[in-house]
Amino acid sequence: MSRILKPGSGIIFMKIGTHARESLEDIIARKTKEIEQAGVAFWGYGGNTCHPQTMVQPFAQSYKKRGSTVYLCMHPMNSK
Repeated sequence: MSRILKPGSGIIFMKIGTHARESLEDIIARKTKEIEQAGVAFWGYGGNTCHPQTMVQPFAQSYKKRGSTVYLCMHPMNSK
C-alpha cells in the first residue's frame, strides 16, 4: 500500500471541473504560476460534502494539530 492511501491518512478527494476550455494540466500550470508570482493561489470549491467551513477546514486543522499532512486528490470531470 502506498504511504498516502492507508487507513487514517488525511485525504480530501474532489472532483474538478475542466471548464473554460482548460485541461486539468493547464489549470495546474496556471495555479503553479500564480503561487510562484504571488505566493498563493485560490481554488473554488463547495457542496454539501466539501463545504469549506464545516467540512474541509475542520478536517485539515485536525491533521495540522497532529503534525500530519493532508493530501488533495483531484479527479477531472466535464463541467460547464
